Amino acid sequence: MKALHGRVSLVLVAAVCCSVFAREIHVSKSGSDGAAGDAANPYLTVSKAASVAQPGDTTTIHAGIYREFVNPPRGGTSETARITYRAATGETATLSGAERITTWVSQGSGVWKVDLPSTFFGSRNPYTIQVDENYCNYGCARNGGFVHCGLVYLNDEALHEVNSLSSVQGAANNWYCSTSGSTTSIYANFGSANPNTEMAEINVREMVFNAPSGTGFIALQGLHIEKAATNWQPPSGIQEAMVCIEAGQRWIIEDCVLRYGRAVGISLTRGSNSPTTTGHHIIRNNIIQRCGQGAIAGCCGSHFASEIYGNLMEDINYLVEFGGAESAAIKLHFSKDVVIRNNCIRRVYSKANVDGHGHAIWLDCGTQ
Repeated sequence: MKALHGRVSLVLVAAVCCSVFAREIHVSKSGSDGAAGDAANPYLTVSKAASVAQPGDTTTIHAGIYREFVNPPRGGTSETARITYRAATGETATLSGAERITTWVSQGSGVWKVDLPSTFFGSRNPYTIQVDENYCNYGCARNGGFVHCGLVYLNDEALHEVNSLSSVQGAANNWYCSTSGSTTSIYANFGSANPNTEMAEINVREMVFNAPSGTGFIALQGLHIEKAATNWQPPSGIQEAMVCIEAGQRWIIEDCVLRYGRAVGISLTRGSNSPTTTGHHIIRNNIIQRCGQGAIAGCCGSHFASEIYGNLMEDINYLVEFGGAESAAIKLHFSKDVVIRNNCIRRVYSKANVDGHGHAIWLDCGTQ
Protein backbone atom coordinates (compact mmCIF):
# COMPACT_ATOMS: atom_id res chain seq x y z
CA MET A 1 0.00 0.00 0.00
CA LYS A 2 2.87 2.36 0.76
CA ALA A 3 4.32 1.90 -2.74
CA LEU A 4 0.91 2.42 -4.32
CA HIS A 5 0.39 5.59 -2.29
CA GLY A 6 3.71 6.94 -3.58
CA ARG A 7 2.66 6.36 -7.19
CA VAL A 8 -0.69 8.09 -6.67
CA SER A 9 1.09 11.07 -5.08
CA LEU A 10 3.39 11.39 -8.08
CA VAL A 11 0.42 11.37 -10.45
CA LEU A 12 -1.34 14.07 -8.43
CA VAL A 13 1.79 16.21 -8.31
CA ALA A 14 2.19 15.91 -12.10
CA ALA A 15 -1.43 16.94 -12.66
CA VAL A 16 -1.12 19.92 -10.32
CA CYS A 17 2.12 21.04 -11.99
CA CYS A 18 0.52 20.82 -15.39
CA SER A 19 -2.40 23.06 -14.34
CA VAL A 20 -0.16 25.53 -12.48
CA PHE A 21 2.30 26.07 -15.31
CA ALA A 22 -0.16 26.03 -18.23
CA ARG A 23 0.17 29.41 -19.94
CA GLU A 24 -2.24 31.66 -21.83
CA ILE A 25 -0.38 33.27 -24.70
CA HIS A 26 -1.84 36.33 -26.42
CA VAL A 27 -1.47 37.47 -30.04
CA SER A 28 -2.58 40.88 -31.28
CA LYS A 29 -2.10 43.02 -34.39
CA SER A 30 -0.72 45.68 -32.05
CA GLY A 31 1.77 43.29 -30.48
CA SER A 32 5.44 42.46 -31.01
CA ASP A 33 7.20 39.13 -31.38
CA GLY A 34 9.84 40.53 -29.06
CA ALA A 35 7.29 41.02 -26.28
CA ALA A 36 6.46 38.69 -23.40
CA GLY A 37 3.37 37.23 -25.09
CA ASP A 38 1.02 37.85 -22.18
CA ALA A 39 -2.25 39.82 -22.18
CA ALA A 40 -0.50 43.14 -21.56
CA ASN A 41 2.38 42.45 -23.97
CA PRO A 42 1.06 40.21 -26.77
CA TYR A 43 2.98 38.71 -29.66
CA LEU A 44 2.38 40.00 -33.17
CA THR A 45 2.20 36.66 -35.02
CA VAL A 46 0.52 33.33 -34.37
CA SER A 47 3.70 31.64 -35.57
CA LYS A 48 5.66 33.17 -32.72
CA ALA A 49 3.10 31.92 -30.22
CA ALA A 50 3.21 28.46 -31.81
CA SER A 51 6.99 28.37 -31.53
CA VAL A 52 6.88 28.72 -27.74
CA ALA A 53 3.57 27.01 -26.85
CA GLN A 54 3.94 23.92 -24.68
CA PRO A 55 1.47 21.13 -23.84
CA GLY A 56 -1.38 22.60 -21.82
CA ASP A 57 -0.93 26.12 -23.20
CA THR A 58 -3.65 28.17 -24.89
CA THR A 59 -2.97 30.81 -27.52
CA THR A 60 -5.67 33.50 -27.58
CA ILE A 61 -5.72 35.36 -30.90
CA HIS A 62 -7.26 38.82 -30.96
CA ALA A 63 -9.13 40.53 -33.80
CA GLY A 64 -7.40 41.01 -37.13
CA ILE A 65 -6.09 39.24 -40.23
CA TYR A 66 -2.91 37.23 -39.68
CA ARG A 67 -1.36 36.56 -43.08
CA GLU A 68 0.95 33.67 -42.29
CA PHE A 69 1.49 29.93 -42.49
CA VAL A 70 1.31 28.52 -38.97
CA ASN A 71 3.54 25.46 -38.62
CA PRO A 72 3.73 24.65 -34.90
CA PRO A 73 6.75 22.53 -33.92
CA ARG A 74 4.82 20.50 -31.38
CA GLY A 75 1.41 19.43 -30.20
CA GLY A 76 0.04 18.45 -26.84
CA THR A 77 0.61 15.22 -24.98
CA SER A 78 -2.85 14.22 -23.75
CA GLU A 79 -6.50 15.25 -23.56
CA THR A 80 -5.65 17.31 -20.46
CA ALA A 81 -2.44 18.75 -21.91
CA ARG A 82 -3.61 19.89 -25.32
CA ILE A 83 -2.26 22.96 -27.16
CA THR A 84 -5.17 25.20 -28.08
CA TYR A 85 -5.39 28.04 -30.59
CA ARG A 86 -8.56 30.07 -30.15
CA ALA A 87 -10.12 33.37 -31.14
CA ALA A 88 -10.55 35.85 -28.32
CA THR A 89 -14.14 35.95 -27.05
CA GLY A 90 -16.33 38.13 -29.25
CA GLU A 91 -13.50 38.89 -31.70
CA THR A 92 -12.92 37.79 -35.30
CA ALA A 93 -9.42 36.39 -35.70
CA THR A 94 -8.55 35.35 -39.25
CA LEU A 95 -5.63 33.22 -40.42
CA SER A 96 -5.16 33.85 -44.13
CA GLY A 97 -3.12 32.31 -46.91
CA ALA A 98 -3.64 35.42 -49.04
CA GLU A 99 -1.87 38.74 -49.36
CA ARG A 100 -3.45 42.10 -50.01
CA ILE A 101 -2.13 43.81 -53.16
CA THR A 102 -2.20 47.62 -53.41
CA THR A 103 0.17 48.15 -56.34
CA TRP A 104 -2.22 47.47 -59.22
CA VAL A 105 -1.72 49.60 -62.34
CA SER A 106 -4.78 50.57 -64.38
CA GLN A 107 -4.88 49.28 -67.95
CA GLY A 108 -8.17 51.00 -68.73
CA SER A 109 -11.76 49.71 -69.08
CA GLY A 110 -11.76 48.24 -65.57
CA VAL A 111 -8.66 46.10 -66.14
CA TRP A 112 -5.73 46.33 -63.72
CA LYS A 113 -2.32 44.66 -63.73
CA VAL A 114 0.26 43.83 -61.10
CA ASP A 115 3.78 42.46 -61.71
CA LEU A 116 5.24 40.37 -58.89
CA PRO A 117 8.74 38.88 -58.61
CA SER A 118 9.03 35.15 -58.01
CA THR A 119 10.57 35.92 -54.61
CA PHE A 120 7.21 37.30 -53.51
CA PHE A 121 5.85 33.74 -53.41
CA GLY A 122 8.81 32.02 -51.78
CA SER A 123 9.54 28.47 -52.89
CA ARG A 124 6.16 27.88 -54.54
CA ASN A 125 4.44 30.20 -56.98
CA PRO A 126 0.74 29.25 -57.26
CA TYR A 127 0.45 31.22 -60.51
CA THR A 128 2.84 28.86 -62.29
CA ILE A 129 1.15 25.67 -61.01
CA GLN A 130 -2.07 24.47 -62.57
CA VAL A 131 -4.58 22.70 -60.37
CA ASP A 132 -4.61 18.96 -61.11
CA GLU A 133 -1.66 19.10 -63.52
CA ASN A 134 0.08 16.19 -61.76
CA TYR A 135 -3.08 14.22 -61.01
CA CYS A 136 -5.02 14.22 -64.25
CA ASN A 137 -6.41 10.74 -63.58
CA TYR A 138 -8.10 11.94 -60.41
CA GLY A 139 -10.02 15.00 -61.48
CA CYS A 140 -10.53 17.56 -64.17
CA ALA A 141 -9.88 21.29 -64.23
CA ARG A 142 -12.10 23.22 -66.64
CA ASN A 143 -11.19 24.30 -70.15
CA GLY A 144 -8.26 21.99 -70.65
CA GLY A 145 -6.68 22.40 -67.25
CA PHE A 146 -5.48 26.01 -67.23
CA VAL A 147 -6.87 26.78 -63.76
CA HIS A 148 -4.07 27.75 -61.35
CA CYS A 149 -3.67 27.27 -57.61
CA GLY A 150 -3.76 31.03 -57.24
CA LEU A 151 -6.98 33.00 -57.03
CA VAL A 152 -7.91 36.70 -57.04
CA TYR A 153 -10.47 38.28 -54.68
CA LEU A 154 -12.19 41.65 -54.46
CA ASN A 155 -13.88 42.48 -51.18
CA ASP A 156 -13.94 38.80 -50.19
CA GLU A 157 -15.48 37.58 -53.46
CA ALA A 158 -13.48 35.33 -55.80
CA LEU A 159 -13.07 36.31 -59.44
CA HIS A 160 -13.21 33.76 -62.28
CA GLU A 161 -9.99 32.70 -63.92
CA VAL A 162 -9.95 32.85 -67.73
CA ASN A 163 -7.33 31.67 -70.20
CA SER A 164 -6.65 34.85 -72.17
CA LEU A 165 -6.10 38.53 -71.60
CA SER A 166 -8.85 39.31 -74.09
CA SER A 167 -11.33 37.47 -71.86
CA VAL A 168 -10.32 39.69 -68.95
CA GLN A 169 -10.82 42.78 -71.10
CA GLY A 170 -14.24 41.55 -72.14
CA ALA A 171 -15.97 41.14 -68.76
CA ALA A 172 -15.76 42.21 -65.14
CA ASN A 173 -14.83 39.76 -62.36
CA ASN A 174 -12.40 37.80 -64.53
CA TRP A 175 -8.65 37.39 -64.10
CA TYR A 176 -5.70 35.97 -66.01
CA CYS A 177 -2.03 35.36 -65.21
CA SER A 178 1.19 34.87 -67.15
CA THR A 179 4.85 34.43 -66.21
CA SER A 180 7.92 35.67 -68.05
CA GLY A 181 11.32 34.94 -66.53
CA SER A 182 11.13 35.74 -62.83
CA THR A 183 8.06 37.98 -63.09
CA THR A 184 4.44 36.91 -62.70
CA SER A 185 1.82 39.26 -64.15
CA ILE A 186 -1.78 39.13 -62.94
CA TYR A 187 -4.53 40.94 -64.85
CA ALA A 188 -7.96 41.40 -63.29
CA ASN A 189 -11.12 43.18 -64.35
CA PHE A 190 -12.48 44.81 -61.20
CA GLY A 191 -15.25 46.68 -63.01
CA SER A 192 -15.72 50.13 -61.48
CA ALA A 193 -13.74 49.28 -58.32
CA ASN A 194 -10.27 50.57 -57.52
CA PRO A 195 -8.36 47.56 -56.16
CA ASN A 196 -5.75 49.76 -54.51
CA THR A 197 -8.31 51.35 -52.20
CA GLU A 198 -10.65 48.39 -51.77
CA MET A 199 -9.68 44.92 -50.50
CA ALA A 200 -7.98 43.10 -53.38
CA GLU A 201 -6.18 39.88 -52.40
CA ILE A 202 -4.45 36.96 -54.07
CA ASN A 203 -3.72 33.43 -52.86
CA VAL A 204 -0.07 33.00 -51.88
CA ARG A 205 0.38 30.20 -49.29
CA GLU A 206 -0.46 26.57 -50.00
CA MET A 207 -1.61 25.88 -46.46
CA VAL A 208 -2.60 27.96 -43.45
CA PHE A 209 -2.17 25.56 -40.50
CA ASN A 210 -0.13 22.36 -40.56
CA ALA A 211 1.94 20.71 -37.83
CA PRO A 212 4.71 18.14 -38.44
CA SER A 213 3.64 14.61 -39.28
CA GLY A 214 2.38 12.69 -36.27
CA THR A 215 1.53 15.74 -34.16
CA GLY A 216 -1.42 15.25 -31.82
CA PHE A 217 -3.63 16.95 -29.28
CA ILE A 218 -4.14 20.31 -30.98
CA ALA A 219 -7.38 22.31 -30.82
CA LEU A 220 -8.52 25.09 -33.14
CA GLN A 221 -11.47 27.02 -31.74
CA GLY A 222 -13.52 29.85 -33.18
CA LEU A 223 -11.01 30.90 -35.84
CA HIS A 224 -11.58 32.12 -39.38
CA ILE A 225 -9.23 30.28 -41.78
CA GLU A 226 -9.20 31.20 -45.44
CA LYS A 227 -7.71 31.58 -48.90
CA ALA A 228 -5.10 28.86 -49.37
CA ALA A 229 -3.50 27.96 -52.72
CA THR A 230 -3.78 24.18 -52.30
CA ASN A 231 -3.44 21.90 -55.30
CA TRP A 232 -5.79 19.00 -56.12
CA GLN A 233 -5.44 16.27 -53.51
CA PRO A 234 -5.60 12.60 -54.55
CA PRO A 235 -5.39 9.81 -51.94
CA SER A 236 -2.00 8.69 -53.27
CA GLY A 237 -0.04 11.45 -51.50
CA ILE A 238 -0.17 13.81 -48.55
CA GLN A 239 -3.52 15.50 -48.90
CA GLU A 240 -2.55 19.06 -48.14
CA ALA A 241 -5.34 21.49 -47.25
CA MET A 242 -5.94 24.81 -45.55
CA VAL A 243 -5.74 22.83 -42.30
CA CYS A 244 -3.75 19.62 -42.74
CA ILE A 245 -3.65 16.89 -40.08
CA GLU A 246 -0.95 14.50 -41.21
CA ALA A 247 -0.74 11.18 -39.32
CA GLY A 248 -1.81 12.91 -36.11
CA GLN A 249 -4.27 12.03 -33.41
CA ARG A 250 -7.01 13.63 -31.34
CA TRP A 251 -7.24 17.05 -32.93
CA ILE A 252 -10.33 19.13 -32.28
CA ILE A 253 -11.50 21.67 -34.87
CA GLU A 254 -14.63 23.42 -33.65
CA ASP A 255 -16.68 26.56 -34.16
CA CYS A 256 -14.39 27.72 -36.98
CA VAL A 257 -15.20 29.28 -40.35
CA LEU A 258 -13.09 27.87 -43.20
CA ARG A 259 -13.46 29.49 -46.63
CA TYR A 260 -11.84 29.56 -50.03
CA GLY A 261 -9.52 26.58 -49.98
CA ARG A 262 -8.54 26.29 -53.65
CA ALA A 263 -8.92 22.52 -53.28
CA VAL A 264 -9.59 21.11 -49.75
CA GLY A 265 -10.57 22.80 -46.50
CA ILE A 266 -9.52 20.18 -43.90
CA SER A 267 -7.56 16.99 -44.56
CA LEU A 268 -6.98 13.93 -42.39
CA THR A 269 -4.14 12.13 -44.09
CA ARG A 270 -1.56 9.34 -43.82
CA GLY A 271 -2.38 7.79 -40.49
CA SER A 272 -0.96 4.57 -39.18
CA ASN A 273 -2.86 1.39 -38.38
CA SER A 274 -2.50 1.95 -34.67
CA PRO A 275 -5.46 3.35 -32.71
CA THR A 276 -3.02 4.73 -30.15
CA THR A 277 -1.26 7.06 -32.62
CA THR A 278 -3.86 7.91 -35.28
CA GLY A 279 -7.35 9.30 -35.51
CA HIS A 280 -9.90 10.06 -32.80
CA HIS A 281 -10.30 13.53 -34.32
CA ILE A 282 -13.34 15.73 -33.71
CA ILE A 283 -14.55 18.17 -36.38
CA ARG A 284 -17.69 19.85 -35.13
CA ASN A 285 -19.87 22.92 -35.46
CA ASN A 286 -17.80 24.52 -38.23
CA ILE A 287 -18.83 26.39 -41.35
CA ILE A 288 -16.84 25.23 -44.39
CA GLN A 289 -17.57 27.15 -47.57
CA ARG A 290 -16.36 27.75 -51.11
CA CYS A 291 -13.63 25.13 -51.33
CA GLY A 292 -12.96 23.88 -54.85
CA GLN A 293 -12.47 20.14 -54.31
CA GLY A 294 -14.02 19.38 -50.96
CA ALA A 295 -14.70 20.56 -47.43
CA ILE A 296 -13.10 17.53 -45.73
CA ALA A 297 -10.86 14.89 -47.33
CA GLY A 298 -8.87 12.05 -45.87
CA CYS A 299 -6.97 8.89 -46.64
CA CYS A 300 -6.07 6.70 -43.64
CA GLY A 301 -5.93 9.72 -41.33
CA SER A 302 -9.56 9.48 -40.22
CA HIS A 303 -9.05 6.12 -38.52
CA PHE A 304 -10.46 5.00 -35.24
CA ALA A 305 -13.52 6.78 -33.96
CA SER A 306 -13.10 10.20 -35.51
CA GLU A 307 -16.31 12.25 -35.46
CA ILE A 308 -17.60 14.78 -38.00
CA TYR A 309 -20.81 16.41 -36.83
CA GLY A 310 -22.79 19.62 -36.55
CA ASN A 311 -21.01 21.24 -39.50
CA LEU A 312 -22.39 23.35 -42.34
CA MET A 313 -20.65 22.54 -45.64
CA GLU A 314 -21.82 24.53 -48.63
CA ASP A 315 -20.93 25.95 -52.04
CA ILE A 316 -18.30 23.30 -52.74
CA ASN A 317 -16.78 23.77 -56.21
CA TYR A 318 -18.75 27.03 -56.29
CA LEU A 319 -16.90 28.25 -59.42
CA VAL A 320 -17.80 24.95 -61.14
CA GLU A 321 -14.23 24.38 -62.27
CA PHE A 322 -13.72 20.75 -61.26
CA GLY A 323 -15.31 17.33 -61.48
CA GLY A 324 -14.48 13.66 -61.42
CA ALA A 325 -12.92 11.55 -58.71
CA GLU A 326 -11.98 12.95 -55.28
CA SER A 327 -14.53 15.75 -55.40
CA ALA A 328 -17.19 15.80 -52.66
CA ALA A 329 -18.09 17.74 -49.55
CA ILE A 330 -16.73 14.81 -47.50
CA LYS A 331 -14.41 12.34 -49.27
CA LEU A 332 -12.71 9.64 -47.17
CA HIS A 333 -10.57 6.57 -47.97
CA PHE A 334 -9.80 3.76 -45.51
CA SER A 335 -11.82 5.32 -42.71
CA LYS A 336 -12.46 3.07 -39.73
CA ASP A 337 -15.28 3.54 -37.21
CA VAL A 338 -15.80 7.16 -38.26
CA VAL A 339 -19.08 8.81 -37.25
CA ILE A 340 -20.58 11.35 -39.66
CA ARG A 341 -23.83 12.80 -38.34
CA ASN A 342 -26.04 15.88 -38.16
CA ASN A 343 -24.21 17.88 -40.83
CA CYS A 344 -25.91 20.23 -43.27
CA ILE A 345 -24.41 19.75 -46.75
CA ARG A 346 -25.76 21.79 -49.65
CA ARG A 347 -24.86 23.21 -53.03
CA VAL A 348 -22.09 20.81 -54.04
CA TYR A 349 -21.34 21.32 -57.73
CA SER A 350 -19.50 19.41 -60.44
CA LYS A 351 -18.33 20.31 -63.91
CA ALA A 352 -21.16 19.08 -66.11
CA ASN A 353 -19.10 17.38 -68.78
CA VAL A 354 -17.36 15.15 -66.22
CA ASP A 355 -20.15 13.55 -64.21
CA GLY A 356 -22.95 16.09 -64.06
CA HIS A 357 -23.44 16.23 -60.30
CA GLY A 358 -21.60 16.84 -57.07
CA HIS A 359 -21.31 14.41 -54.17
CA ALA A 360 -22.27 15.24 -50.59
CA ILE A 361 -20.53 12.28 -48.90
CA TRP A 362 -18.29 9.81 -50.74
CA LEU A 363 -16.83 7.00 -48.63
CA ASP A 364 -14.34 5.34 -50.94
CA CYS A 365 -12.27 2.15 -50.81
CA GLY A 366 -11.19 0.62 -47.51
CA THR A 367 -14.01 2.11 -45.46
CA GLN A 368 -14.97 -0.01 -42.45
